[in-house]
Amino acid sequence: MSEGVLARLSEDRAFASVVLFGHRHPQAESEMHVEMMDMMASADEFIVLEAFREAGKTTKAEEHICLARLTRRRASGWRRSRMSCRRTR
Repeated sequence: MSEGVLARLSEDRAFASVVLFGHRHPQAESEMHVEMMDMMASADEFIVLEAFREAGKTTKAEEHICLARLTRRRASGWRRSRMSCRRTR
């Protein structure tokens, strides 16, 4: 993959998610998914994602880790951070 393509994917996580992982989810990206990706890419040491069942929390986390590795970025301080995904009722 060329550096130009990697740069474009690195700049726009929502675009990268659609291009690389669109086959995983047939529905369009929602604003909530973009917010999840922004939270995971933030410099915060800890984040908590609370959303309804089937909201895509785990899927977006998996995609974030893959994108971070692809673009050679640490996934939100990956080695030191903890992410908590819990079910809400």
